[in-house]
Amino acid sequence: GLPLSDSEADALFACSEGWISLTYLLFSSYVEKEVWRFDSADIYDLMEEIMLLPLPERHQQFLTCCSIAGSFTRQQASFLWQEDSREILDQLTRRNAFIRYDDDGVYHAHNLLLHNTRNRFEALPQTERQAIWQRLGDWHLSQQEYLSAMLAYRKADAWESLLCTLEADNGSSLFMGQKNMVQEWIASCPKDALRLHPDAILLLAMECFTAGEVDTLLRLREFLLTSVEENPDLTEQERNNYRGDAEVLLSMLSFNDISAMSAYQRAACMLISTYSHLVGPESLWTFGSPSVLMLYHSESGALDKENRDMRECMLFYYQLSNGNGNGAEHVMQVESDYMRGALEDTEINYHLALNAARRKKQWSVLITAEFIAMRLDLLAGNYEKMKQRMNGLRQTLKDNNQFLLFDTMDLCQGWMYALIGRTEEIPAWLLSDSAEANVPPFVAPILLTIQNQARLAAGEYAALIAHGDEYKDRFAAQKMALCRIYLHIQLAIALYKLNRQGQALIELRAAFALAAPDGILMPFAENGRGVWDLLSDLEQMGEYTEEIAAIRPHAAALDSAMQRIWQEHYAAAQDYGLTDRELEVARLAAQRKTTQEIAQALSLSAYTVKNHLKHIFDKLDISGTERNKRALLEKVLSEMKNSP
Repeated sequence: GLPLSDSEADALFACSEGWISLTYLLFSSYVEKEVWRFDSADIYDLMEEIMLLPLPERHQQFLTCCSIAGSFTRQQASFLWQEDSREILDQLTRRNAFIRYDDDGVYHAHNLLLHNTRNRFEALPQTERQAIWQRLGDWHLSQQEYLSAMLAYRKADAWESLLCTLEADNGSSLFMGQKNMVQEWIASCPKDALRLHPDAILLLAMECFTAGEVDTLLRLREFLLTSVEENPDLTEQERNNYRGDAEVLLSMLSFNDISAMSAYQRAACMLISTYSHLVGPESLWTFGSPSVLMLYHSESGALDKENRDMRECMLFYYQLSNGNGNGAEHVMQVESDYMRGALEDTEINYHLALNAARRKKQWSVLITAEFIAMRLDLLAGNYEKMKQRMNGLRQTLKDNNQFLLFDTMDLCQGWMYALIGRTEEIPAWLLSDSAEANVPPFVAPILLTIQNQARLAAGEYAALIAHGDEYKDRFAAQKMALCRIYLHIQLAIALYKLNRQGQALIELRAAFALAAPDGILMPFAENGRGVWDLLSDLEQMGEYTEEIAAIRPHAAALDSAMQRIWQEHYAAAQDYGLTDRELEVARLAAQRKTTQEIAQALSLSAYTVKNHLKHIFDKLDISGTERNKRALLEKVLSEMKNSP
């Protein structure tokens, strides 16, 4: 019902640009003074004048105090304000549209209002600001909101409270995205305060390990040892416990050298009387990786030894961690069996791993076991079972509040759908340029391997090749042998697709050089369509003939399973199990091109074309003279083209 002429309406729109918050402020100003303030240059000045200055001084002080919380309950506001806030909040919400109250009992201050009140807060004396931040930290701690409490204590420079909260939380609230924050804490915390909190030192050192900050970790380790030696309140056994945890830290730094890790863990077992402060049943043993073998297979030709070492190492580790990672040694054996194509052994050891992980509620290990089961489902062409397993596992994690492992499930999902060729069903964050920031450094090669598999599925061959040299160096430096095998295969396929057969063969030979000493077959089989021609070329040259003969049945089984999945679930055209290259050869042969013409068109040798034609006629059950075969082939391809 306010009077508003056309010119005033135009001025209102020009001033506010339709921004409802500014429009509301202008209306409020008019109601207050019966003058339109279309000349207001700063909305924050208008907020100060219209919404804050008219309030009683006590109300202004209340909003300034509570501004650091932004959103708050009545009880939280009273805790911060140190008086009952009921009357003030009732008055504020009645007359101020910039403070609203929701059904959950939470008050929300608008960002415009917060901007002004927080500026006022920053103008308070430092001691007053720190006291309010301290109270906010105390409130969050009383609600067991540990990270929020630590953030508030840091604002208050309340290091004793922060370190006690970190110890109470056992570091559970810290994760990858907070690397810079943790490093700032370490740099800023007074050494005298930190010295009295050896448990906090250990937790901060563990965060450094996760973030790849090795130098800082080693400095913290030395500081820990000095601190416990100088602390007169510790018993000798308590000192030994911390000395043992210092050995556990060194074992972490020997990551994926299982023998070296075991040596440090044995030394720790001799010192620690109970369990390690660093690792417990709730810790994520895999650090978020969906594969034990990708983490710990570090040396070509050493796979059997690595499995033996893992079985021995875990016995000591379980003593330190009260069962953390239970079943990991079985998973590593399961993955080894699968990679070697020993599918019956894979099935047996899968159940051993599953039972061990469930017994101690080791959800991260459970995922690695189920990841192999998903691949067995895929090999059998049982797409529905694979999806049910994936969805059921997500629900299990949700039911047990294991939300940190959702990223691990995304990695599993990304791999499975990259193999199937459904890149649109890969979680988007996995394919983003910033994806690496979400995983620990030693899981990054696994993420990059999944990204490469997705690039293959999407036909992004040049992008894959462009990263090749960088990834080779990184994977070799991190001793990730299985990731290196996949990388060479992926590069071989990408190069072949771009008609660089010579370079492709070099990459495939490099993959075999790493895989053959351990009998690893399945990375080739999982990429069977892409490497089929290159395998034939190596066979013709007499290279890796036994390995290739062992790969082909698994590659054929997977290819057949993929065909069935696409036909049954994605309405794909029937291609009778022909590979992409075989389809290209078949189409040219159906056009009555000669063997030499096909070879020239596809940059293949005549021998390879003849080999393809034999496989094509065998798969399509076509017999007769060469001329009759090609006529029948033309008919079959026509039927394939017209099928739904």
